[in-house]
Amino acid sequence: MHLSMHRSLVAASVSLSLVAAVAGTGCATRPSSTVQPSPPDYAAATSQEKCGVRRSGDRPLVVEWPAADRAALEARAQQGLVAVRYEGCEMEVLTGCEVAGTYDFVPLSRKQERVSIHNADELYARLPVGAAALEGKLERSGQLVVDMTIVGRKQADRHVVRRSELSGRCDGATHVLTGLTVGAFSLYAGAEIEAGASVEVGHAGAGAGTSRAREMLASDGDVAQCDFTDADAPEDCAALLRVEAVPLTGTAADLFPQPSTPTAATVADVDQRRRQARQRAAWHGTSIVSGVLAAGSIGGMIGGAVMLAQYNDDTFGLDVVPTAEQEAKRRKGTQLLVGSSVGFLGLTALSVGAAVAARRVGHGRFARIAPVASPQFAGLSLSGRF
Repeated sequence: MHLSMHRSLVAASVSLSLVAAVAGTGCATRPSSTVQPSPPDYAAATSQEKCGVRRSGDRPLVVEWPAADRAALEARAQQGLVAVRYEGCEMEVLTGCEVAGTYDFVPLSRKQERVSIHNADELYARLPVGAAALEGKLERSGQLVVDMTIVGRKQADRHVVRRSELSGRCDGATHVLTGLTVGAFSLYAGAEIEAGASVEVGHAGAGAGTSRAREMLASDGDVAQCDFTDADAPEDCAALLRVEAVPLTGTAADLFPQPSTPTAATVADVDQRRRQARQRAAWHGTSIVSGVLAAGSIGGMIGGAVMLAQYNDDTFGLDVVPTAEQEAKRRKGTQLLVGSSVGFLGLTALSVGAAVAARRVGHGRFARIAPVASPQFAGLSLSGRF
């Protein structure tokens, strides 16, 4: 009896354990009412952030540019050095910005180069400007290939350009292109061409034995025309392949210089110049007024001389005593002549002196008289600067 009861208790205990386990399992499968935060996706970084980390140097390929953009770059390079805004994965040719200088073509022995891109890191390192647009194409096709034929370089005649030397619409300019590699190229997506078989999308041609088609994305220049002996590259083999960008020197403020804050010395100099201007104006006014009055005194001198001449005519050769009226005319004429003469001389001297003083204001001219005494002699010292 005791043994049977013990077995019943054990069975009951096992049953309760199983029920608890099942109940726990059922609770675990219930959906949670709260959303657990997902870990950060570092692969979702923007293309600008990728370019800032992965871009190698300032000599990017430009084969992936749209034909219109490459044509604008070629046209601008024929007019002078090319200024660009180059930030992250973006390069914008500033066609309205003028930079003094020219590109000189340097021919090179013909060179072949193939660039194969298999992942995003290689894409942003080799084709940073067009990497964002080609990332999806690379993921679908598995690789991007650039075949290039290089025949020469267009080199700038200067390699240092200051921001202050730019003219025109140059807002945002960061670099100037000092080198342009030219030749012919083909950019395509897909597997490399296998011997005896090929399939091209967008171009006529087919074959057997290939497992993947290749898609032509861009091409420029004719490789068959890249053999030349002239000093200039042939027109059909002068496509731009790669550019070399050099940062502008100076600061952005060089384009729009701000007025400097005046110092105490500058303010004092301005005040002194204003005082000197007022002094010159006063002296010029004095000279003009004195000259006008001196001219008027000439009329007094003439009037006095006329009165004396009339007196002499009335009394010449007569033995009679001049009348009181005649004597008054003589005195008046004499006073007028003498007074006008003295006034003329004084006003003329004042006018000339004022004009000279006006010219000397601000020139540091001076005259100084000082007594001098010593055991041997005593006197006056005259010094000046004129």
